[in-house]
Amino acid sequence: LACVGSTPIPVLQNLANDEKFKGKLVVDVTEILFFSDAPPSRQTPDKNLKFYKERTPAQKASFQINHLLESNFVFLDKERLSLNAKLAELQIPNRPGVFEFPLFPDGFGRVKFNRQEYMTENFIRDTNQQNQVKGVWAFLQKMSKEPPASGAKLDTIFNAVKLAVDKIKARGGDVLFVRTPSSGPFLMGENMGYPRAAYFDKLLAITNCKGIHFNDYPVINHFVCPELSHLSQPDATIFTKEFIRILHDEKGWAFPKLPSTNK
Repeated sequence: LACVGSTPIPVLQNLANDEKFKGKLVVDVTEILFFSDAPPSRQTPDKNLKFYKERTPAQKASFQINHLLESNFVFLDKERLSLNAKLAELQIPNRPGVFEFPLFPDGFGRVKFNRQEYMTENFIRDTNQQNQVKGVWAFLQKMSKEPPASGAKLDTIFNAVKLAVDKIKARGGDVLFVRTPSSGPFLMGENMGYPRAAYFDKLLAITNCKGIHFNDYPVINHFVCPELSHLSQPDATIFTKEFIRILHDEKGWAFPKLPSTNK
């Protein structure tokens, strides 16, 4: 459920309410996002779901045309490489009283045609860019005034997730929760604010779902995230292969074999 910097719960609930969905679902649990009911954490998934439900025939046709064109021609990323995007990133002093969200460096996240996002090699080598992102995490931490959800608020989140999971399971589907890697001070802060027993493990118990926590597997618990919370592309490749192996060998998930391309 890949909406960057957002809770996955709105998308989980949408799939739960879709009578046609009865497949397997992997849900990422980044506690600071998953267990948040703050409006910003829902903004992107709510916006995306609204577009999905209300898109017009013209918009559907435009997507197919764009997909064909983008698969055959080179285009600039308008969100990062267009003139307006570059002007927005100019490092100039703000006027008094003007709030500006700190910028992420370009190399932190590039999106491929298949929607896979990755860090550039330049970002992985450049500690200045990494420190810039760490600064964004520190800024967000200072901005956050709400303590981690607990008590009745936490129970409300658990109950909402359980209701969604039960709907999917009732149709023959399955849901698995995964805690992906983070490292360093970021992970230390997560462990302090969101103890595993009270959040991730309790989520599995309440929903009666299987789960994978990166810290339980030596083959994937040693990664050092360049900016503390995301994997480099080489490490992400290793993690993904091992994750699929764990799903298959330990969790009993079967995957259809891709047709052979050998002639």
